[in-house]
Amino acid sequence: MNVGFVAWNPFQIFHVESIAAHLKGIYLILRHQDVDYDAIFRPDFLASLNAPYEFITPKDIVSLDGQIKALVCEN
Repeated sequence: MNVGFVAWNPFQIFHVESIAAHLKGIYLILRHQDVDYDAIFRPDFLASLNAPYEFITPKDIVSLDGQIKALVCEN
């Protein structure tokens, strides 16, 4: 199953990392305009992830239909 784990900070990735690895999921890092994502998601952190990742915007979520079977998002 293709599972996307939506996150906007590293804590959320740490929270689901064992599940994402087991399900062969993808991290969908949600970008918001006023946040410095280069500071929050440093290259060494991104290189250490146990699943692939992709930066997306809220508008991109609609385009995931047909690519991702399930989205997991903390609120």
